[in-house]
Amino acid sequence: MRNSVGFRGNPSVLNQNPVTALDEQDQDGNYILPRDLIKGTFKNYGAEFRWITKYQIKEQNAVFLTGLKWYDARNTSLQGPGSLGEDADFNFYTDDFPDYSNQSDFIFPNKNLAWFAEHIFNINAQLSITPGLRWEYLDTKSEGKYNEVIFDIAGNPIANNSLQDNRQLKRNFLLAGVGINYIPLENTVAYLNVSQNYRSVTFSDIRVVNPSFIIDENISDETGFTGDIGIRSTIKNSVLVELNGFGILYDNRIGIILDNRANRVRKNIGTALIYGVENLVDAQLYQQKIRKFNFLINAFYNIALTTSSYIDSEEQNVSGNEVEFVPLINLKSGLKLAYGKASLNYQISYLSEQFSDAQNSPTPIFGDIKSGIIGLIPSYAVSDLTLAWKPSKFELEAGINNLFDQQYYTRRATGYPGPGIIPSDGRSFFLSLGLQF
Repeated sequence: MRNSVGFRGNPSVLNQNPVTALDEQDQDGNYILPRDLIKGTFKNYGAEFRWITKYQIKEQNAVFLTGLKWYDARNTSLQGPGSLGEDADFNFYTDDFPDYSNQSDFIFPNKNLAWFAEHIFNINAQLSITPGLRWEYLDTKSEGKYNEVIFDIAGNPIANNSLQDNRQLKRNFLLAGVGINYIPLENTVAYLNVSQNYRSVTFSDIRVVNPSFIIDENISDETGFTGDIGIRSTIKNSVLVELNGFGILYDNRIGIILDNRANRVRKNIGTALIYGVENLVDAQLYQQKIRKFNFLINAFYNIALTTSSYIDSEEQNVSGNEVEFVPLINLKSGLKLAYGKASLNYQISYLSEQFSDAQNSPTPIFGDIKSGIIGLIPSYAVSDLTLAWKPSKFELEAGINNLFDQQYYTRRATGYPGPGIIPSDGRSFFLSLGLQF
């Protein structure tokens, strides 16, 4: 179960930004507008069966894997007026505010059945080919009702109608992929992978009650292709090096744009292409035995340089733009010092700036109707430090996350707990003890 409550502005006022909306009070200091309350329950069940067999084809080892996956969900969402208070009151006050706009009651029964199969064909000692298939059946539903409240120019309710809204998306499809591994030298592997990708519409895409949030009735699933090619090698058993190039094509990518009335619209935006290179180096810099214990220094870095763009879109100010939430630079680097059963780990992560919407909107000034909802997400770097001691029977670990207490955020939320930026955690400490029996 998840309950969410908060001030969302005046739902009777269209094109209002809840981030900057005034939470009005009367002359006695009491709030005038109720909080917006959503109660959700989540019941999800799943099971998976796998069968694997190994045999030989012309003296070459072969492996066949197949299986079934079943998933069933029945989630609910109940939305309506909360209290006028500031506390975490999760009771509805519908009798007090019968004409509150954001009222809905929905059930989301969803089913997923999948069959998958893979086969490893070892052509010789250096070359193997692994084709795979996956068949999916999806049944996505939303069943329920919502209130349509109409106000006059003065903000008085003149109509309150309960409307039924039942939707269903049934589909099944087959996805294919193939992977190729080649070993040109000892401790060196070259690989190539190509597969179809798929992202289904979820119940959250289908229904939401918010006067400034619209779901396109023609929204459909995403389809596309994913591929990567690379080489991985171990040098003198102490240095691991991997270089990889990758590409992802999304057709009918689902996202959010702002229309000319500042409404946030979730729909299929267009065709997006994401591609780049990734490099990993993990090296043992020093190892020496000192007073019966090994002293080790290990360092690594992993960097991904990613370029993205919408290569086709019917939406205004989208074609040629960068894809949202795709930073150009994603870097992780760290150093490990180990002596005997004690170790010290330091890691730093850096992400460059990224856009939060497909229209690549600049950050608006405070007070703008779009303030807090769109704009750049600035670059940030976060460091973590961990100290561990692992004797034979127990393990003691302590650390500091966000060592330098950086203030940053990773996304802009358009719904709960937003809209607006979602600050990330500040500096935190942890201590853990583990026992082995």
